[in-house]
Amino acid sequence: MKLWFVDDKPKNHETWFCSFSEGIKASCEIRTFLTIDELFGEFSSGILPDVLFVDFFVGERLGTEVIKWFANRNMRPVLIAHSSMEQANTGMVAAGADFHLEKIKDMPFSSAIRNAFSNLDDLIYAIENRRIRQCPEQIVAHGSAGRGVSAVNVVHRGPLNGKRSVIDNGKY
Repeated sequence: MKLWFVDDKPKNHETWFCSFSEGIKASCEIRTFLTIDELFGEFSSGILPDVLFVDFFVGERLGTEVIKWFANRNMRPVLIAHSSMEQANTGMVAAGADFHLEKIKDMPFSSAIRNAFSNLDDLIYAIENRRIRQCPEQIVAHGSAGRGVSAVNVVHRGPLNGKRSVIDNGKY
């Protein structure tokens, strides 16, 4: 399973990486990209992740550009808006991201990511369903205007809208 993250700040890469359990790190290919051009270079070679976390401001470009790149494609990863700005996350979900997990700056790890993806089964669930599991301790907001009050603040966009998952197990 491939987990990728595009963000122009190396410190955010470190925080994102530290947010995953050792089991996920051992089982997945985890890659980070500092630029959208670098990410698009991988896409042009036919390589796609299973899950892609996207920051809103990536250098001089916007994460919505990455989200919109998948608009007319048959195959796409689970797209997770991952910005510290709620409006940016909401905008990326409106542009086509499946949901968002809030990024909190200057922390050693993201509690939103740890809560949403505590193990490999959580990642598989997200890939198969285009959303995270709803846990009682998490407040999950559905729709484009939702707002949670816990560390996990998620907006679900809904099913694949006709798109096929990168991991195609016949359900789509």
